[in-house]
Amino acid sequence: MVGFDRCAARVVTTVVSHVEPDRAILDAGSKSVSHDRLGIHVPGAPGGYGLVVDLPGWELYQLSEEHGWLRWTGDGPPSELTIGQRVQILPNHICSAFHMLGQSEIVDGGEHVATWVATGRGESR
Repeated sequence: MVGFDRCAARVVTTVVSHVEPDRAILDAGSKSVSHDRLGIHVPGAPGGYGLVVDLPGWELYQLSEEHGWLRWTGDGPPSELTIGQRVQILPNHICSAFHMLGQSEIVDGGEHVATWVATGRGESR
């Protein structure tokens, strides 16, 4: 099995609301990360809608089409989030992310190197 650190694709999203220390809302929902839950694909994995990269203890637990809800499930007090903070989500189903977003920014070593445009949209007829 390939580890999460070997998965290159990320959906970069933003914290848009954080009124309680253990809850936050992101500006990426099911259109960006899909409604597939991680436990479906990886037995024994947390059941969230995507892995919250570099923020252990936070779970993407609920989605609307355009927003995702984070909750703290880690030990101790929640790690701090701020409105406007960029958060990386490793989506459970990458096909949805590429198709629905229509465009992907390719980054290598922190540098933007290309933009990929989805060319097969609307071709499943």
